[in-house]
Amino acid sequence: MSIDVNFCQAAGDEQVGMDMAKDLDPRLTPVQRFGKELARTRRDHGLTQVALGRRLGCSSSLIAHIEKGDRTPKPDLAVGCDQVFGTGDRFSRLCRSIASPSGPGWYLRWTDEIEPAARILRSWDPLLVPGLLQTEDYAQAVFRGDLAGASPQQVQDGVSARMRRQLILDLGYSAGISLRRSINEEGASDLR
Repeated sequence: MSIDVNFCQAAGDEQVGMDMAKDLDPRLTPVQRFGKELARTRRDHGLTQVALGRRLGCSSSLIAHIEKGDRTPKPDLAVGCDQVFGTGDRFSRLCRSIASPSGPGWYLRWTDEIEPAARILRSWDPLLVPGLLQTEDYAQAVFRGDLAGASPQQVQDGVSARMRRQLILDLGYSAGISLRRSINEEGASDLR
């Protein structure tokens, strides 16, 4: 099965993905990455650290420390950033990756940074439906089979993480991004 998932953004929206891509330095920790994204977004919105601190109900010193990567942001601050900047759940997602990363480093980078900012994702998966397009039942079956001996909680954690990834599809629609899927099922008749 061959699947193309195209994220076609309206003119002007391209800059967000390009700016975030500049901060994809693999040497950055998740805390530093959050800080860089906060500083960039704050500047893009024309806010000072003092002004942002007032809007979030915290000190400008805390904002400065978070931007430098010296302090770990709390989830409520991340939610506040998303509300102030109108960024969907970008900061909440970055904060979750600090608190509970799961999976190999390349996968975390893919799901937290590359996949949400992608304009086009191309995948050739002859055996499985790609995770971004899986239903909850399908994902449960995959995790039960892949994690032999896994507890029900481990399976559910994997399924929940996979379903959260699909939020980028919902957020894309609200941001004027259209999704186009093309599934080529050559030989599918042979499976019947």
